[in-house]
Amino acid sequence: MSEYCWPDEGYQTAAARGRSAWDRTVADLPVGTSITGEVIGRQPFGVFIRFDGHADAIGLAEVIAMPTRRTLPLGPV
Repeated sequence: MSEYCWPDEGYQTAAARGRSAWDRTVADLPVGTSITGEVIGRQPFGVFIRFDGHADAIGLAEVIAMPTRRTLPLGPV
């Protein structure tokens, strides 16, 4: 995965699937739920994660502070 990237699939397609799965995702993953998933995109402000068990749910793990000499994750989290 390059330093900053986004999956090859069109973002509008992914967004439409995410909107249609929103109610189920919110019900299954209330605030405070620990999740696992795969990093699918990296940006300077954080990483986008596709949640395990919720293929159409994509979340942002925002990075507001980064320890010195650390890097953003590249794979499963």
